[in-house]
Amino acid sequence: MTTLKGVLNLRADYLGFIFYPGSSRYCTLDSIPESESGTIGVFVDPLLPEVLRLGKQHKLKGMQLHGKVSPDIPEKLKENGYRVILAKRVGSPNDLKVSDFGVSCVDYFLFDALGKFQGGNGIKFNWEWLEEYRAGIPFFLSGGIGPGDADSLKAISHPLFAGVDLNSRFEIKPGEKDLSQLKKFMHEFRN
Repeated sequence: MTTLKGVLNLRADYLGFIFYPGSSRYCTLDSIPESESGTIGVFVDPLLPEVLRLGKQHKLKGMQLHGKVSPDIPEKLKENGYRVILAKRVGSPNDLKVSDFGVSCVDYFLFDALGKFQGGNGIKFNWEWLEEYRAGIPFFLSGGIGPGDADSLKAISHPLFAGVDLNSRFEIKPGEKDLSQLKKFMHEFRN
C-alpha cells in the first residue's frame, strides 16, 4: 500500500489496476483509494458483467480492454459512463493502417508491441510505424517503455499521441513501482 500511496501522489493522469488473474500485477484490493487520477481497470478477454461489477465496486473511471473484446462491450461501457481504452497489438506497420479498427466509441487506443502475452511483454515496436495510423482516435503507447525513453517519446509528433502507459520497466518487482524512476521520467516527459 505504501507504493500505491506514493504513485497516487505523483498525480498521473490515469492509474491502471489489473483485473486479470494471469498477471503478476493482478489487483487483489477490496477497494481502490480515491484519487484525482482517473482510475482504470485493465481486463483481458473481458466479460461485460464482471467488468461492470468491478467498475462499480472500485469506482473506476474507465476500462482498458485487451484480447478478445466483443464489439458491444465498448459501447455498453460508454453507456454506463466509463472511458474506454482499447488495446491493439502492433507487429508491423500494417497493423496501424486500418481506418477505424471497427470501433468508433472508444476514447483511446493503446498500441502495444505484439508479444507472447496480451500485455506485459516489455518490448517495443518501431514507433516510426505510427505514421501509418489515421483512424482519428487518440492513442497511448505501451510496451517496453523505460526510464531512458522520455526524449524519444517527446520527439513523436503524431497529432493523436496522447501519452504513455508505464509498467514493468518502472518496477522494483511486479506490482511494486520504483517511485524515484517514475517521478524522474514524468518530470522529463512533461517538461
